[in-house]
Amino acid sequence: LIQTLQDQKIEGFVRSSAAITLGQIGTEDGVYVLIQALKNDQDTEVRKAAAGALGAIGDKAIDAVPILIQALNDQDRRVRGSVAYALGKIGTPEAIKAVEKAVSTLIQALKDRDAAVRDNAAEVLGMTGESAVPALIQALQNDQDATVRKGVILALSSIRSENTVSALIQALQNDQSTIVRANAAKALDSMSI
Repeated sequence: LIQTLQDQKIEGFVRSSAAITLGQIGTEDGVYVLIQALKNDQDTEVRKAAAGALGAIGDKAIDAVPILIQALNDQDRRVRGSVAYALGKIGTPEAIKAVEKAVSTLIQALKDRDAAVRDNAAEVLGMTGESAVPALIQALQNDQDATVRKGVILALSSIRSENTVSALIQALQNDQSTIVRANAAKALDSMSI
């Protein structure tokens, strides 16, 4: 699998499959190869698969966090979405700390043209704490995509601050989407408000 992923002569979909399988196997040996694929592969599908595989490996992929943060600036929206997902899935205290350092990049990702990237960025920002609240509230109030606003609600409910409660109440009362309002109610209920 490692040789397949590294061999640029092999078609991208085959190398992507190798990356996905390495993620499913979840060994630390595969982490380095996946990092290299994310950094250097010219095929966007391979980079996307490598990021997703690193997320699937979870906390054993902690060494990938700095590269994943850099990859939030990838030219391809699907890669950026996969990277944001991976950062959230790694989820170790070290990953969250690294993510905290990248809050400004993640806040920029909240403005990405792709809704999946914005949604994944919101999920990761929910793990960073109070510093992300203003940007998340702005996304909750302004994002046109109900799925993104729902993701923002989940992120805000995990932070649990006075500001988040106010934003969730406002979403419950004013959002046009039934799904968003229902999730705001659930979030407030889970926060015992």
